[in-house]
Amino acid sequence: MDNPAPLKLQEPGQKSNPIRWAAGALIVLFIMAPLAIYAWRYLYNPCEVEAVKEASDFLVIQLKSYDGVYQVAATTSRTSPDHPVTP
Repeated sequence: MDNPAPLKLQEPGQKSNPIRWAAGALIVLFIMAPLAIYAWRYLYNPCEVEAVKEASDFLVIQLKSYDGVYQVAATTSRTSPDHPVTP
């Protein structure tokens, strides 16, 4: 018992720190997410020219319909009787 076994010393930096791994993964995620979004938009562009034209035509028709109904509603007097709804 006079000669105890020498303690084995660890060198600093041998163990991996879980916080460092999480921070590294977060940094990689912050770099890869915009790249992935850009790649998706480049490869699968949902706004084709024909789709935009169809949507624009539909919206113009809706605008004209709304404008016509609004013009009738704005010029009608408030005292005019409403027609009953028949089943």
